[in-house]
Amino acid sequence: MMSYVQLGWIAGFIEGDGYCFFQKTTPGISIRQCNRQSLEQVMALIGGRIYPMKMSALGRKPIFEWRLWGARALGVMMTIYPVMSVEKQGQIRAIIAKWKLVRGTHGEQHAKVRTKDVDALEAMRLVIAGTSMDDVARQFDVDRSLLQNWLAGKWRKNLLETLQAEGYHSRWVSAEGQCADGRRVPQRLADSDALAAMHRVQNGESMNTVAASIGVNHGVISQWLSGAHRPGLLAQLTTSMKKEDSLS
Repeated sequence: MMSYVQLGWIAGFIEGDGYCFFQKTTPGISIRQCNRQSLEQVMALIGGRIYPMKMSALGRKPIFEWRLWGARALGVMMTIYPVMSVEKQGQIRAIIAKWKLVRGTHGEQHAKVRTKDVDALEAMRLVIAGTSMDDVARQFDVDRSLLQNWLAGKWRKNLLETLQAEGYHSRWVSAEGQCADGRRVPQRLADSDALAAMHRVQNGESMNTVAASIGVNHGVISQWLSGAHRPGLLAQLTTSMKKEDSLS
């Protein structure tokens, strides 16, 4: 862990000879010096790399540049911000604003997002309601795999969270299930839908037919019925069937 003295020394070094920048989608800090040893001290404290530069046109001394990139560079900027000059603070604020824009996880705030949240959510609702994913992808001019990733919560998780808050439950809306051994596994159906499918199989309907109707592999239903996955379902099914037997 750095001492306040070391942190102050780095802040002064960056203030005097350093430059904070944002290149393409990545923040960074650089310091140019003829004295490589000083840059090696900086690198030992906060990481980064040292690169040899072209020799100065005014002399024969070699020039070296230390660079630090990404989230670590941003963390250094935010740490030293209070002790920097007004000019440097302005640079850091601008870099943080750009970083938030590029790295945002809330759809419309992301620099590369072409589909607004409201349109993406409507597309997801249509798929959940049963519309062909290919048709929805064409309608909203997005790639099919993009839709799948939204629905699985892999990209733009805020979209999935919005649907879950609205009460949408389907094989596309991810939740969490539990195996009998305690491991966490993906769950794509609400308990009520899974239990209804198990009831149908127990009442004599073909497992393949039931599986196809709810969009899962027949092996998934088999694991539910054996208690290997989501053992709570089997317990609920057993309780339900006992009640039915007592009433008959």
